[in-house]
Amino acid sequence: MEISVIIVAVENDKKLLPRCLKALKLACHKAGLKTETIVVANATSLSLPVNLKKGIKILNLSENGGLGTAVNSAMETVKNKWVLLLCPDVELKDNSLKILIKETADRIGIIAPRILINDQTQETILPIPSLWQIFLEQSFLYRLFPSIFRLPFSDKLLYQKKQKVSAAAAICWLFQKKAYRLAGGFDERFFLYFEDVDLCRRIKRAGFEIIYQPAAAAFHFPHASTGGQTDGSLYVKSLKKILGKYHNQLYVILSLFIFAFGSLIRLILWSVLGNRKKINFLTEAIRESLFISR
Repeated sequence: MEISVIIVAVENDKKLLPRCLKALKLACHKAGLKTETIVVANATSLSLPVNLKKGIKILNLSENGGLGTAVNSAMETVKNKWVLLLCPDVELKDNSLKILIKETADRIGIIAPRILINDQTQETILPIPSLWQIFLEQSFLYRLFPSIFRLPFSDKLLYQKKQKVSAAAAICWLFQKKAYRLAGGFDERFFLYFEDVDLCRRIKRAGFEIIYQPAAAAFHFPHASTGGQTDGSLYVKSLKKILGKYHNQLYVILSLFIFAFGSLIRLILWSVLGNRKKINFLTEAIRESLFISR
Protein backbone atom coordinates (compact mmCIF):
# COMPACT_ATOMS: atom_id res chain seq x y z
CA MET A 1 0.00 0.00 0.00
CA GLU A 2 1.15 3.54 -0.73
CA ILE A 3 0.04 6.70 1.05
CA SER A 4 0.80 10.36 0.52
CA VAL A 5 2.34 12.47 3.28
CA ILE A 6 2.05 16.25 3.66
CA ILE A 7 4.22 18.20 6.10
CA VAL A 8 3.91 21.99 6.26
CA ALA A 9 7.06 23.74 7.50
CA VAL A 10 7.74 27.38 8.34
CA GLU A 11 11.02 29.08 9.26
CA ASN A 12 11.08 27.85 12.87
CA ASP A 13 10.61 24.23 11.76
CA LYS A 14 14.03 23.73 10.16
CA LYS A 15 15.55 22.08 13.24
CA LEU A 16 12.47 19.96 13.92
CA LEU A 17 11.85 18.62 10.43
CA PRO A 18 14.70 16.04 10.28
CA ARG A 19 13.46 14.36 13.49
CA CYS A 20 9.93 14.26 12.11
CA LEU A 21 11.11 12.71 8.84
CA LYS A 22 13.26 10.10 10.60
CA ALA A 23 10.33 9.01 12.77
CA LEU A 24 8.08 8.95 9.69
CA LYS A 25 10.55 6.77 7.78
CA LEU A 26 10.70 4.26 10.64
CA ALA A 27 6.89 4.23 11.03
CA CYS A 28 6.41 3.60 7.30
CA HIS A 29 8.94 0.76 7.39
CA LYS A 30 7.14 -0.91 10.31
CA ALA A 31 3.79 -0.50 8.54
CA GLY A 32 5.16 -1.82 5.24
CA LEU A 33 4.13 1.35 3.43
CA LYS A 34 5.46 3.19 0.43
CA THR A 35 5.07 6.95 0.53
CA GLU A 36 4.77 9.99 -1.66
CA THR A 37 6.06 12.73 0.67
CA ILE A 38 5.46 16.43 0.05
CA VAL A 39 7.10 18.99 2.33
CA VAL A 40 5.59 22.44 1.90
CA ALA A 41 8.14 25.19 2.52
CA ASN A 42 5.80 27.91 3.72
CA ALA A 43 7.59 31.21 2.98
CA THR A 44 10.94 29.67 3.90
CA SER A 45 13.82 27.81 2.25
CA LEU A 46 14.54 24.21 3.19
CA SER A 47 17.67 22.12 2.82
CA LEU A 48 17.29 18.51 3.93
CA PRO A 49 20.13 16.16 4.93
CA VAL A 50 21.23 13.84 2.12
CA ASN A 51 19.98 10.73 3.94
CA LEU A 52 16.46 12.19 4.15
CA LYS A 53 16.12 13.74 0.68
CA LYS A 54 15.25 10.59 -1.24
CA GLY A 55 11.63 10.43 -2.34
CA ILE A 56 10.73 13.83 -0.89
CA LYS A 57 9.24 16.60 -3.00
CA ILE A 58 9.61 20.15 -1.69
CA LEU A 59 6.82 22.55 -2.63
CA ASN A 60 7.94 26.16 -2.20
CA LEU A 61 5.33 28.82 -1.40
CA SER A 62 6.45 32.45 -1.48
CA GLU A 63 3.86 33.57 1.08
CA ASN A 64 2.67 31.99 4.32
CA GLY A 65 -1.08 31.77 3.89
CA GLY A 66 -1.53 29.44 6.84
CA LEU A 67 -1.86 25.68 7.20
CA GLY A 68 -5.01 25.41 5.09
CA THR A 69 -3.56 27.22 2.09
CA ALA A 70 -0.39 25.12 2.23
CA VAL A 71 -2.25 21.80 2.45
CA ASN A 72 -4.64 22.79 -0.35
CA SER A 73 -1.65 23.56 -2.57
CA ALA A 74 -0.03 20.21 -1.82
CA MET A 75 -3.29 18.32 -2.39
CA GLU A 76 -3.36 19.47 -6.02
CA THR A 77 -0.64 16.92 -6.83
CA VAL A 78 -1.44 14.12 -4.34
CA LYS A 79 -1.99 10.79 -6.11
CA ASN A 80 -2.93 8.35 -3.33
CA LYS A 81 -6.30 7.59 -1.70
CA TRP A 82 -5.05 8.17 1.85
CA VAL A 83 -3.02 11.15 3.03
CA LEU A 84 -1.06 11.57 6.25
CA LEU A 85 -0.96 15.18 7.44
CA LEU A 86 1.84 15.78 9.93
CA CYS A 87 3.00 18.85 11.80
CA PRO A 88 6.82 19.10 11.65
CA ASP A 89 6.98 19.18 15.47
CA VAL A 90 5.40 15.71 15.68
CA GLU A 91 7.08 12.30 15.87
CA LEU A 92 5.07 9.15 15.22
CA LYS A 93 5.42 6.52 17.93
CA ASP A 94 6.25 2.83 17.41
CA ASN A 95 3.61 1.06 15.29
CA SER A 96 1.16 3.97 15.29
CA LEU A 97 0.97 4.38 11.53
CA LYS A 98 0.31 0.66 11.13
CA ILE A 99 -2.57 0.97 13.62
CA LEU A 100 -4.03 3.98 11.80
CA ILE A 101 -3.90 2.18 8.45
CA LYS A 102 -5.96 -0.69 9.88
CA GLU A 103 -8.80 1.78 10.53
CA THR A 104 -9.08 2.90 6.89
CA ALA A 105 -12.44 2.26 5.21
CA ASP A 106 -14.59 3.97 2.59
CA ARG A 107 -16.87 5.52 5.23
CA ILE A 108 -13.95 7.03 7.18
CA GLY A 109 -12.91 10.62 6.50
CA ILE A 110 -10.22 11.19 9.15
CA ILE A 111 -8.39 9.01 11.67
CA ALA A 112 -6.55 10.83 14.46
CA PRO A 113 -4.14 9.28 16.99
CA ARG A 114 -3.55 10.13 20.62
CA ILE A 115 -1.22 13.16 20.85
CA LEU A 116 1.32 13.11 23.68
CA ILE A 117 3.26 15.90 25.37
CA ASN A 118 5.79 14.59 27.88
CA ASP A 119 3.83 11.30 27.89
CA GLN A 120 0.64 13.15 28.84
CA THR A 121 -2.33 13.19 26.47
CA GLN A 122 -2.91 16.51 24.72
CA GLU A 123 -6.34 17.86 23.85
CA THR A 124 -6.82 16.05 20.54
CA ILE A 125 -10.61 15.79 20.45
CA LEU A 126 -12.03 19.23 19.75
CA PRO A 127 -15.49 20.69 20.41
CA ILE A 128 -17.45 22.49 17.71
CA PRO A 129 -17.57 26.17 18.79
CA SER A 130 -21.07 27.19 19.83
CA LEU A 131 -22.79 29.59 22.22
CA TRP A 132 -23.39 26.74 24.69
CA GLN A 133 -19.83 25.42 24.48
CA ILE A 134 -18.38 28.91 25.02
CA PHE A 135 -20.73 29.49 27.97
CA LEU A 136 -19.71 26.20 29.63
CA GLU A 137 -16.03 26.95 29.17
CA GLN A 138 -16.06 30.60 30.20
CA SER A 139 -18.37 30.08 33.20
CA PHE A 140 -16.16 27.27 34.58
CA LEU A 141 -19.26 25.03 34.84
CA TYR A 142 -17.39 22.21 33.12
CA ARG A 143 -14.84 22.31 35.97
CA LEU A 144 -17.32 22.82 38.81
CA PHE A 145 -19.71 20.08 37.65
CA PRO A 146 -17.71 17.83 35.28
CA SER A 147 -20.14 14.91 35.56
CA ILE A 148 -23.02 17.11 34.35
CA PHE A 149 -21.39 19.60 31.97
CA ARG A 150 -18.82 17.83 29.82
CA LEU A 151 -16.39 19.20 27.28
CA PRO A 152 -13.87 17.01 25.42
CA PHE A 153 -10.82 18.55 27.08
CA SER A 154 -12.29 18.17 30.59
CA ASP A 155 -13.00 14.43 30.35
CA LYS A 156 -9.70 12.56 30.65
CA LEU A 157 -11.41 9.16 30.32
CA LEU A 158 -12.61 10.22 26.88
CA TYR A 159 -9.08 9.94 25.53
CA GLN A 160 -8.69 6.30 26.53
CA LYS A 161 -11.19 4.78 24.11
CA LYS A 162 -11.56 4.56 20.36
CA GLN A 163 -14.60 6.53 19.23
CA LYS A 164 -16.31 8.67 16.63
CA VAL A 165 -15.74 12.38 17.29
CA SER A 166 -17.00 15.69 15.94
CA ALA A 167 -13.53 17.10 15.31
CA ALA A 168 -9.86 16.34 15.91
CA ALA A 169 -6.83 18.62 15.96
CA ALA A 170 -4.90 18.63 12.67
CA ILE A 171 -1.64 17.83 14.43
CA CYS A 172 -1.61 14.36 12.91
CA TRP A 173 -4.36 13.13 10.59
CA LEU A 174 -4.70 10.18 8.26
CA PHE A 175 -7.46 11.36 5.94
CA GLN A 176 -9.17 10.14 2.80
CA LYS A 177 -8.62 12.26 -0.31
CA LYS A 178 -12.21 11.70 -1.48
CA ALA A 179 -13.63 13.03 1.80
CA TYR A 180 -11.34 16.06 1.69
CA ARG A 181 -12.36 16.92 -1.86
CA LEU A 182 -16.09 16.40 -1.34
CA ALA A 183 -15.87 18.72 1.68
CA GLY A 184 -14.09 21.35 -0.41
CA GLY A 185 -10.71 21.24 1.34
CA PHE A 186 -9.51 23.74 3.92
CA ASP A 187 -11.18 27.14 4.05
CA GLU A 188 -8.25 29.47 3.34
CA ARG A 189 -9.85 32.35 5.23
CA PHE A 190 -8.59 30.68 8.42
CA PHE A 191 -4.90 31.47 8.82
CA LEU A 192 -4.57 29.73 12.18
CA TYR A 193 -7.02 28.23 14.71
CA PHE A 194 -10.30 26.43 13.88
CA GLU A 195 -9.33 25.53 10.31
CA ASP A 196 -9.27 21.88 11.37
CA VAL A 197 -12.60 22.09 13.21
CA ASP A 198 -14.23 23.71 10.18
CA LEU A 199 -12.99 21.02 7.78
CA CYS A 200 -14.00 18.24 10.18
CA ARG A 201 -17.50 19.68 10.32
CA ARG A 202 -17.80 19.72 6.53
CA ILE A 203 -16.33 16.22 6.16
CA LYS A 204 -18.97 14.89 8.55
CA ARG A 205 -21.67 16.74 6.63
CA ALA A 206 -20.40 15.02 3.48
CA GLY A 207 -21.26 11.69 5.12
CA PHE A 208 -17.90 10.54 6.48
CA GLU A 209 -16.85 9.56 10.01
CA ILE A 210 -13.99 10.98 12.07
CA ILE A 211 -12.30 8.41 14.28
CA TYR A 212 -10.09 8.94 17.32
CA GLN A 213 -7.81 5.92 17.83
CA PRO A 214 -5.75 6.17 21.08
CA ALA A 215 -3.92 2.90 20.39
CA ALA A 216 -1.90 4.96 17.91
CA ALA A 217 0.15 7.82 19.34
CA ALA A 218 2.45 10.64 18.31
CA PHE A 219 4.71 12.92 20.35
CA HIS A 220 4.12 16.65 20.00
CA PHE A 221 6.51 19.43 20.95
CA PRO A 222 3.95 22.24 21.54
CA HIS A 223 4.59 25.68 20.06
CA ALA A 224 8.06 24.57 18.96
CA SER A 225 7.36 25.64 15.39
CA THR A 226 5.90 28.97 16.52
CA GLY A 227 8.74 29.83 18.86
CA GLY A 228 6.44 29.51 21.86
CA GLN A 229 4.24 32.37 20.70
CA THR A 230 0.45 32.36 20.64
CA ASP A 231 -1.76 35.15 19.34
CA GLY A 232 -4.95 35.99 21.21
CA SER A 233 -6.12 38.41 18.54
CA LEU A 234 -5.70 35.82 15.79
CA TYR A 235 -7.52 33.23 17.90
CA VAL A 236 -10.58 35.46 18.28
CA LYS A 237 -10.53 36.49 14.61
CA SER A 238 -10.76 32.81 13.67
CA LEU A 239 -13.43 32.23 16.32
CA LYS A 240 -15.48 35.03 14.74
CA LYS A 241 -15.07 33.44 11.31
CA ILE A 242 -16.22 29.97 12.29
CA LEU A 243 -19.17 31.28 14.33
CA GLY A 244 -20.17 33.67 11.54
CA LYS A 245 -19.90 30.93 8.94
CA TYR A 246 -22.64 28.84 10.56
CA HIS A 247 -24.67 31.30 12.69
CA ASN A 248 -26.31 34.73 12.47
CA GLN A 249 -24.79 37.99 13.71
CA LEU A 250 -26.71 38.08 17.01
CA TYR A 251 -25.46 34.58 17.84
CA VAL A 252 -21.88 35.68 17.14
CA ILE A 253 -22.19 38.84 19.26
CA LEU A 254 -23.61 36.93 22.25
CA SER A 255 -20.89 34.28 21.96
CA LEU A 256 -18.13 36.90 21.86
CA PHE A 257 -19.61 38.78 24.81
CA ILE A 258 -19.56 35.61 26.93
CA PHE A 259 -16.06 34.81 25.70
CA ALA A 260 -14.81 38.30 26.63
CA PHE A 261 -16.38 38.14 30.10
CA GLY A 262 -14.82 34.75 30.85
CA SER A 263 -11.46 35.88 29.47
CA LEU A 264 -11.56 38.96 31.73
CA ILE A 265 -11.97 36.74 34.80
CA ARG A 266 -9.03 34.60 33.65
CA LEU A 267 -6.97 37.72 32.97
CA ILE A 268 -7.44 38.87 36.57
CA LEU A 269 -6.44 35.44 37.89
CA TRP A 270 -3.34 35.16 35.69
CA SER A 271 -2.35 38.75 36.54
CA VAL A 272 -2.27 37.77 40.21
CA LEU A 273 -0.15 34.72 39.36
CA GLY A 274 2.10 36.74 37.05
CA ASN A 275 1.94 34.53 33.95
CA ARG A 276 3.04 36.96 31.24
CA LYS A 277 2.19 34.71 28.25
CA LYS A 278 -1.35 34.13 29.49
CA ILE A 279 -1.78 37.83 30.26
CA ASN A 280 -0.69 38.88 26.76
CA PHE A 281 -2.86 36.26 25.05
CA LEU A 282 -5.98 37.14 27.04
CA THR A 283 -5.46 40.90 26.67
CA GLU A 284 -5.27 40.55 22.87
CA ALA A 285 -8.25 38.17 22.85
CA ILE A 286 -10.46 40.53 24.89
CA ARG A 287 -9.58 43.51 22.70
CA GLU A 288 -10.41 41.61 19.53
CA SER A 289 -13.65 40.16 20.90
CA LEU A 290 -14.81 43.67 21.85
CA PHE A 291 -13.75 45.07 18.46
CA ILE A 292 -11.11 47.30 20.08
CA SER A 293 -8.14 47.86 17.79
CA ARG A 294 -4.60 47.79 19.13
